[in-house]
Amino acid sequence: MAAAPRTNRRRVRPSPAPADLTPEPVQTMTPFRLDETLDLRAAGVLRAALLERRGADLQVDASSVVHLGGLCAQVLAAAALTWAADGVALTFPAASDAFEQGARLLGLHSTLLSEGFPT
Repeated sequence: MAAAPRTNRRRVRPSPAPADLTPEPVQTMTPFRLDETLDLRAAGVLRAALLERRGADLQVDASSVVHLGGLCAQVLAAAALTWAADGVALTFPAASDAFEQGARLLGLHSTLLSEGFPT
């Protein structure tokens, strides 16, 4: 049997894409507004919402909080320490008097509202 004649096929390689010269966007902190009532029922939802945002700088707006319950305070304290361990910022730039008083009564004021974290 005779072999079929070979056609001359040329492989065309795509040219490399030009370098993207646009500057990278400046990372800004993501705002996250807390509900007014942070009680036992809100703890699971709060935990899930924080976990979705893990790994990025986060600003927690606590200015509308009327009630800070113990379990939600623990969730927020754990998040603050987790963010610190991950090397990203979690801040509370705005906090209501009720939030500050609740954090103070629960012994979590330094963890939630100060610049440094206890060691």
